[in-house]
Amino acid sequence: ELSRKVKDTVRYCLACEYKGTPIRREDITKKILQEHGKEYKRVQSMANTKLRELFGMEMVELPVRDKGPSTHRKEKAVVVSRGYVLRNLLPEAYNAPDLIHISDKEYATTGLVYVVLALIFVSEQTLSNGELLELAEHLDRLCVREETHAFGDRDKLIEGYVKQGYLARHKIGNAGPSDTDTAADLQYEYTWGPRAKVEIPEENMVNFIASLYELQETGLEELTNYIYKAAGFSAP
Repeated sequence: ELSRKVKDTVRYCLACEYKGTPIRREDITKKILQEHGKEYKRVQSMANTKLRELFGMEMVELPVRDKGPSTHRKEKAVVVSRGYVLRNLLPEAYNAPDLIHISDKEYATTGLVYVVLALIFVSEQTLSNGELLELAEHLDRLCVREETHAFGDRDKLIEGYVKQGYLARHKIGNAGPSDTDTAADLQYEYTWGPRAKVEIPEENMVNFIASLYELQETGLEELTNYIYKAAGFSAP
């Protein structure tokens, strides 16, 4: 009985990862464990072991959404939620494109996530609603010109990233939306969401941005320091 529930938990986690939705403790408790809810910690630990051994992934708890942006990482105590995502544990050599096959659309969508997160990162980790919508529109026009995948409705695209936890949206001011407001009319600012914080270490994002410039070692070090400074951090 316990073994079956561990397998069901693993399947549920993989399904959530495929759909890009958070893994919820309450879903595991209600839909899988049911009357055996007190066994959650044991089942979760055993499921995580199987995920590591069979799939090279592990469940990690999502941080609670911040009320607003902050560039001072050490000022806040670490707070966790009851949501999880799967984090890839495979060595870089096993993440090569010739080993992991995804569609062109998935490549394009993943690329857009990184571009948006990179721009937020170098803007002291905050981007206004207008700036984000303008970026999405510019990238969409670029894709059309290059005859590659177009991203479609920018509002729906951004809303999808918010729901998936890659972006966190914070309302500016106290005014509420009206029935005639569009996404462009509302005053929001965006920061990295809890999923982005778990999946993408700051160092990885800095390396991603720096890799776009193809600089030699001396210039690369200067650029890296500049990226950290633009993000509001001191270089390590």
